[in-house]
Amino acid sequence: MNKHKTRADQIVDFVYIATLLFIFASTVLLGAIVAPVVFNSGLYLDNTTLGRFDNGLLMSEIFRRFGNILNLALLIVTGYHAYKYKEFLASYLTIVAFAVFAISSLLFNFYFSEGIFAFIMKGEIWIEQNIALFEAFHKASEIDFGVIMFSSLTLSILAFKHKFHS
Repeated sequence: MNKHKTRADQIVDFVYIATLLFIFASTVLLGAIVAPVVFNSGLYLDNTTLGRFDNGLLMSEIFRRFGNILNLALLIVTGYHAYKYKEFLASYLTIVAFAVFAISSLLFNFYFSEGIFAFIMKGEIWIEQNIALFEAFHKASEIDFGVIMFSSLTLSILAFKHKFHS
């Protein structure tokens, strides 16, 4: 471990790694726990049956809120790499992982989420009539979400490796 780091550098490194691990954990939680529970709400609620469209409305709101957190995380990660630009430029893999994280985060927030909201605003009947289009778009958003998960994990592993093995 580099013993010449200032206290401020240590705090900045901690915030960076914690932010990435929070995003990683959030994507796992949302994808593996929240979505399956919401879309199977009938198994858990007595006397309440939500349709798939209603479940989609709930998930859209959850992902909208997560998107705000993801935007903040992207600002923190980008700020970190600007602050540590010499370290950032020293690792090709970090540059690639950051680019993938940044692009996939922006796509999630400003393309996929907005697109899903636009579909929802057209209503349940429109979605049913255009289900193949909606499902293809939704599947692409799930893939992008997975890319966010893996790129945040990759960046955090690279940061740990750099911080503790340099």
